[in-house]
Amino acid sequence: MGISTGQISTGLAFGCILALTVPVLATKPASAATAQASSAATSQAGGLCLASNIDAVGTVPSSLHLSASQKANAKIIVQRGIANRIPLRGQVIAVAVAKQESGLINKRTGPARSRGLFRPSSGVAKSIYPLRAQATDKFYEQLMALSGWQTLQVADVSRQLARRPHAKNVARWESFATKAIAGLVGATPLRSASQSNAFGSGCNDGLAGFSTTEVPSCGFTGIRSNPVSCQDAMRRALAEVSAPSQNWRRLCLRFVTLDYGWNGGSPTAIHMWNNMPAQFKHATGTPPPGALLFWASGSTGHVALSLGSNMLISTDVLAPGKASLLSYATMQSTWGLTFLGWTPPNFYNGV
Repeated sequence: MGISTGQISTGLAFGCILALTVPVLATKPASAATAQASSAATSQAGGLCLASNIDAVGTVPSSLHLSASQKANAKIIVQRGIANRIPLRGQVIAVAVAKQESGLINKRTGPARSRGLFRPSSGVAKSIYPLRAQATDKFYEQLMALSGWQTLQVADVSRQLARRPHAKNVARWESFATKAIAGLVGATPLRSASQSNAFGSGCNDGLAGFSTTEVPSCGFTGIRSNPVSCQDAMRRALAEVSAPSQNWRRLCLRFVTLDYGWNGGSPTAIHMWNNMPAQFKHATGTPPPGALLFWASGSTGHVALSLGSNMLISTDVLAPGKASLLSYATMQSTWGLTFLGWTPPNFYNGV
C-alpha cells in the first residue's frame, strides 16, 4: 500500500533541526558483507541490549487514565522485562499486547481465555494465566523466539504469536505503551562506545547488538555516496530505538544525518527537502528501505528513516527525545502532519 502526499495536518507542529553541537555517534557498525555472513542465530539475537542500571522506579503518567491496579500491572510487565533483559522495544510490545488483550486487568476468574494480563490462543498453560509474572515471562519467551521481531510492526508480532483478540488492533496501543514505559523507567541510560559492556553481552559491538542484525535489502543509484551503507544506517537507527546514545528531542535531521555517517549538512529538514534535486523527490508510492520521509512541521519540518513496508523510525513521535519504530499509519494518527514525500538518502551537502 502506497503513501500519498497532502494529508491534512491536525497534529503538533514539531519541527527539528540539525543542531551541530550535539556529539556524533561514537561507533560504526560492521559492514553489510559482515552482516550477511553472520549466522542466523546471531542475527536473531541482534538487539538484545538493555542498560544494566535501568529500573522501573517511576510512575505511569496520569494522562493515560489507568487505575492503580492497571498501573501496577503495567509496572510488573516492565519489571519482568528488565529482569529478563528484554530491550525497551520488546517491553513496548508486551504492554501494548496486554492492553489490547486484557485492558491491563488481571482477571482471576471466569473462562480461561478471559483471565490474566495475556490471553493467547495457544502456547501458555491455562493455570498460569492469572499469575502475572509467570504469564509475562512466557510472553517474553515467545517474543524472543520470534525471528526478526525487532523490525516488525506490533500488529505483525501479535499476529505471528497467534495472539487474540484482534491482533491488528494492537497497534493503536503502541504510543500508549511507549509513554507508560517512559514514565516508569524515567531517563533511559545512554549508550556510549566506552560503556558498551555495561549494557550486557548483547551490546559488545557498541551498537546495541544490531551490527549483524538482518535488515531489508536496499540500494540507491545516482545519489551522492554516503559514508555508511543504507543497511547499516537502518541498524544504527534500530540501535537508537533499543539503547539510545543521546536525547533526540527536536533532532530528527541530526538523527538521520548521523545514521548515514555525516556530521552536518542542511540546517533543517524542510531546507533539505526544498533543496533536494527534483529527480529525487517522490510524492507517491511506498518508500523503500533506507529512504528519507519528509513532513511539513512548523518552520523546520520533520524527517524520518524508512524501513520499507510502510515502517519507519522517527524521533519524538511516541515519546519526546526518543527514537521509535512505528508504522506510517501510527505516525499519521499520532501527529497528523502533512506528508511531503520521500527521497533517497541523498545528503547533497553532507560534511
